[in-house]
Amino acid sequence: MESEVGQRILALRTARGLTQRALAEPRYTAAYISSVERGRRIPSTDALSHFAERLGIPLVELATGEPATSTIVLDLELAEADALALTLASTLAEPRAGIDPDRAPAEHQQAATEHQQMATEYRRVVAAYQRVAEAATDDPLRAARCQLGLGRLALTLALALALASRTSQNTEPASTADEQVERASGYFDAAWRLLADGDPRLRAEAVAEQAACARLRGAAGYGAYLLSTQRDELHRTGYPDPAALLALHAQLAACQADRGDEEAAIEAAEAALALAGPPDPDTAADLHLTVARTLLAAGRSECAATALDQARRARAQAMLRPELARCHHIRGRARLVDADVAGAAADLLAAHRDYTATGQLDAALDTGVDLAQVHRALGRPAQARALLDAALAATDPTTIDAVNPVPLAGGRTAAPDPTPPHPLRAARAYRVLALLATDDGDQAGAERCLRTAIELYRRIGPRRELAQATVALADLFSAGGDATAAARVLHDGLTGIEQLTDRNGYG
Repeated sequence: MESEVGQRILALRTARGLTQRALAEPRYTAAYISSVERGRRIPSTDALSHFAERLGIPLVELATGEPATSTIVLDLELAEADALALTLASTLAEPRAGIDPDRAPAEHQQAATEHQQMATEYRRVVAAYQRVAEAATDDPLRAARCQLGLGRLALTLALALALASRTSQNTEPASTADEQVERASGYFDAAWRLLADGDPRLRAEAVAEQAACARLRGAAGYGAYLLSTQRDELHRTGYPDPAALLALHAQLAACQADRGDEEAAIEAAEAALALAGPPDPDTAADLHLTVARTLLAAGRSECAATALDQARRARAQAMLRPELARCHHIRGRARLVDADVAGAAADLLAAHRDYTATGQLDAALDTGVDLAQVHRALGRPAQARALLDAALAATDPTTIDAVNPVPLAGGRTAAPDPTPPHPLRAARAYRVLALLATDDGDQAGAERCLRTAIELYRRIGPRRELAQATVALADLFSAGGDATAAARVLHDGLTGIEQLTDRNGYG
């Protein structure tokens, strides 16, 4: 019995006067076309894409038999575009090593080829969203989803350009990244306007993305205001949709953390993680999408629509992976403070994994410092030191030794006295190194590490951590019977805290 897809291919091929060989070449054979048309073979997505191009119709129309403007086909195209966009984001987030001067020509050629491939893929995804947007001019919901997709693409490019600017001497990409953030903001504003007359749960995704843009501009407070207002509206109007609240809380945790409001950040992070679904939503979305294609090909449109909605929801969570990594990090630190070592380990490992997967390498190194505390608590000093060494080694070696009287692995020596590029990470790493030195009975090493941490905290804060490091150093002297040195450390520490308050006005 001929399959429905095979019947469509046969009818379209015949109508266009194409032979089986003409349709098949150069990638397939006439025998393969014959087996597909007779229903003996099920064509892959790649094969269908090839046939659709030869037949001059959209892929989804060939796969489903639905006209290209039907809502179910638009939903399938949107789902496909979202999947492509997320794959592109993962590719752009992959760390790339510098070019070896001895192999520069070959590596430059490889880099140029990769850049061209990513540019082609970027244009492909943009075209997919634009195609649906043109067909959905009378459909505000789907048109808004296209605007959201285009905005996320712009944010993906902005973050990739910002990363490139930090790893090269060229400052031009940074301004381009800012321009992409503004471009993304325009798309998200357009999505919000399209949904302005709908219920508030439909606007939540647009608001979450607007807040992300605000945070990238350094306006985390305004982002938190947008998110809190939208969250409250959802509850007030009776639309506490879990997916909408997940997006809002995940972004709110990041905004509150950037503002320095740890309590509010922890509350939002816990709320987001409580709403999060499967641990691998991207795979779940792919599976739902495969089911949807199969159901559509079988003519079961209503069931396919359900599968597509499940794919959309899973993909939406997959797109929140960077924000959920931040939520795990925030909750992991809170659990560490509460001495919940097992819970902290689970959260921090999840954060480290997702930070790395989404290209947030600085955040992954920060998490490594927190994980070092977990390893110390579990009696694994070697693993703790390895993480701390990685965190410190990632700081510019020409500046970190300026405030580093303790040799790292590799035997680097002291240098002049500037502030390193990641002073807070370095300060926290030295605090943990001091704890490890104390565990080993190395009071002199602990003192050197704490003095290094204090010097860094005195420059950038926060006051609370400066106070903690100061008290730790004073306790170290007290335990050694040197009350005079302890008193002097406390006096100097109080002076440093007051100066930090006067200079920065924060705690």
